[in-house]
Amino acid sequence: MNNPKSYQAESLSLETQVIEFVQGKPLVILKWPGSDLFLPSILLNSHTDVVPSERSKWDYHPFGAHIDENGNIFARGSQDMKCVGMQYMEAVRRLKASGFQPKRSLYLSFVPDEEIGGHDGLEKLAQSDVFKNMNVDIVLDEEPIKDFKSSLQIRQPLPPRPRLKSFRTMNTENFAKSLTRDNSISKPG
Repeated sequence: MNNPKSYQAESLSLETQVIEFVQGKPLVILKWPGSDLFLPSILLNSHTDVVPSERSKWDYHPFGAHIDENGNIFARGSQDMKCVGMQYMEAVRRLKASGFQPKRSLYLSFVPDEEIGGHDGLEKLAQSDVFKNMNVDIVLDEEPIKDFKSSLQIRQPLPPRPRLKSFRTMNTENFAKSLTRDNSISKPG
């Protein structure tokens, strides 16, 4: 393990890039290169920041990540949106373990600043040459853009049978098409 901060990415042999468009607000981009680097890529986005909290309203310190006897985690932001980022990583881990190789490159982004508008995180990334060079065609994020709302439900059983229930994407039609073509990241084998 070279860098404990990038252990998960290294354990999956993912390329890692840390960028600070705004000082003190790093964003992390992980890349799983596809077999056809000319195909547009897919970006799975999640944010790392959390909304403020008042200590007096919590049984445990909101930033202490208390784990009770049942394994429940009590921490500000442990669900929004850290669980989604972990699900992305676990999906990549399982696909890699199965021997799957995507045709399209897959990026995972972990961005700051979403809770206060995203201007210093995903917005800066989307306006950058880094993003342009990623050649992104499909973005999955927790929120739809204000002018376009859609939902696509997918059921993919994986032991112990978690389900990917809903994706909100800026380009649902292309995402749906990619699932039915053999160049999809979601179609092992």
